[in-house]
Amino acid sequence: MYITEKKGSPVRSSFWLDCLPPPAQKGDVYQFIRLKPHEFHGSLDKFKVKDFINKPGEYDMQITFNSFISDSYIQEFLASDPIAKLPVWTMEKPTVEASPVHIVVTP
Repeated sequence: MYITEKKGSPVRSSFWLDCLPPPAQKGDVYQFIRLKPHEFHGSLDKFKVKDFINKPGEYDMQITFNSFISDSYIQEFLASDPIAKLPVWTMEKPTVEASPVHIVVTP
């Protein structure tokens, strides 16, 4: 998640605007969830605007989604596991970008 002011400068926040789960342990394919085409798996987090933005103004929020695991990691550490034979969305695949959100904070 990346927030900028109206003029384009980044917003400094006390929150870390990223989430990087640890790689799977060798042999642990259960951290992965098999999805069918057009299926979605996600979670909902609720934040307060004041956790990210501390003054009135106009802001733009961009959210991107990337995989945390690489093809090479799977081949090196999980080559004998079933996950190695599945079509996994790895960090080499394109980033998914959500539509930008425009935020107006009033006093």
